Amino acid sequence: HDAKFTGTWQEGNVQDGKGLLFGAPKEEDGSVWQRWEGTVRAGRADSGTGSVENKDGRWTYVGELHEGKRHGTGTETVTHKDGSETTYKGEWHEGMRHGKGTEIVRRKDDESKYEGEWHEGKQRGGTLTSTRTIQDGSIITYEGTCQEAKYEGTGTETITKRDGSKTTYKGEWHQG
Repeated sequence: HDAKFTGTWQEGNVQDGKGLLFGAPKEEDGSVWQRWEGTVRAGRADSGTGSVENKDGRWTYVGELHEGKRHGTGTETVTHKDGSETTYKGEWHEGMRHGKGTEIVRRKDDESKYEGEWHEGKQRGGTLTSTRTIQDGSIITYEGTCQEAKYEGTGTETITKRDGSKTTYKGEWHQG
């Protein structure tokens, strides 16, 4: 990608200052800023808002940066090699999920949605809604509270068999 920059130029043709940057390299892994509006330091996105994706398009981020790290609010989407997808939309602090946010994980036979608090990249308590299909064709759904990605607190799990019969457990959960 050839970088394009509209903004302040420093001595020696170095992009440095506030401006608009297109197609500039982000990291050695080949990540490329598709569009960046904000502060640029030595030709790299520094602070402001914009979007980035890695060279194979499996990872994207749209949102705010501060000093080159995800910081503020933003959305990260990762497409895994097995075809599953993880999307996080929420607050960031120094490159980590931190504050309020929502993570949705989609796989071939299941989907889960976590809404709640994050602390230094880890889930710290919130609401989980999940649906998964197991080998015998039964569908298991859960709605309730969770802590560190495990059922924790009040919740309801329902198992629906292929014949339509249901078994439901409603109550307190401890470590999933």
